Amino acid sequence: MSTLTDTGDIESDTVFFRELRVNATVGPDRWGKIRPQPVHISVQVLLSLESACKSDDVVDSVHYGDLCKEISELSLSKSFNNLRELAEEAGLHALKDDRVEGVRVVAEALNQFLMADSLGVTVFVTRSGDGHSVKSHNAFIKNLGVHVIIGVNPPERIYQQRVVTQITFHEPVWQNPDWHKIHEDLVKSIAKTSFLTLEAFASHVAHAACGNSGATKVTVQSEKPSALAFAQSSGVKITRTPSFYD
Repeated sequence: MSTLTDTGDIESDTVFFRELRVNATVGPDRWGKIRPQPVHISVQVLLSLESACKSDDVVDSVHYGDLCKEISELSLSKSFNNLRELAEEAGLHALKDDRVEGVRVVAEALNQFLMADSLGVTVFVTRSGDGHSVKSHNAFIKNLGVHVIIGVNPPERIYQQRVVTQITFHEPVWQNPDWHKIHEDLVKSIAKTSFLTLEAFASHVAHAACGNSGATKVTVQSEKPSALAFAQSSGVKITRTPSFYD
C-alpha cells in the first residue's frame, strides 16, 4: 500500500509525470493582468503497481500519457481563480480512478514575479470516508534572487552579491493572498539587509515571511552561488513559526 507522509514524501508505488507545460489562467500575472500564462504541472499518483509489475500491461496501472493529456485539457478548460484551484482540480481528477489512493500535485506559475523564478503550490489529495478531500497544501516562492551585502570577507563587506532564496508557506490559512504584495514586501525587506552569515539572513527572511497574515509555518532556504570556488553554492535551511519571533 502506498502512503503519503506528513512531510510530503511519497513512499512505495507511484506513477508520475513532471513539469507538464501549459498556458493556464490562474489569476493575475506579474503585470496584474488576468490572462493565460506558462504553468508547470507535476503529478504523482499513489497506487499499488503489484499487478502491473506482474502482468507487464499498462491496463493494470494508470496510463501517464492519458493522464497528462487529461490534465492539459483541464488546465485549458476554464479560468481558475488562482494556482491552488488548478492544482486541487488536477488532483481530484486523478483521484477519480478508484485504484488511486492519493495524488500529489505541484503547480508553478512561471510569469508571476520579476525577482523570482516562480510562484508554486503543492497540493495533497487523498480519499476520506465521505469522498474526496484536500489533505494539505503548501505555497512557495521559488528562487527569489536579491543582491545584498553578506559575508565576513573584506570584499563581501563592500560589494553586493546575489542570494537566492526559496520561501515555503506550510498550510497557510488564507484563501487568495496578494502574492505581488508579499513578493514586493519580501524584496524590500531583504534588499536593505547587511549580515555576516546566511544563518542570520535566513532568520530575517523567515521573520518577514511569518509576518504575513495567514502564515502558520515557513521554511526558508537561502544560498550564496558565489561563496565557494568549487561548489555551485553554499546555503542554509530553517523552519520557523510566527510564535518563534514573539
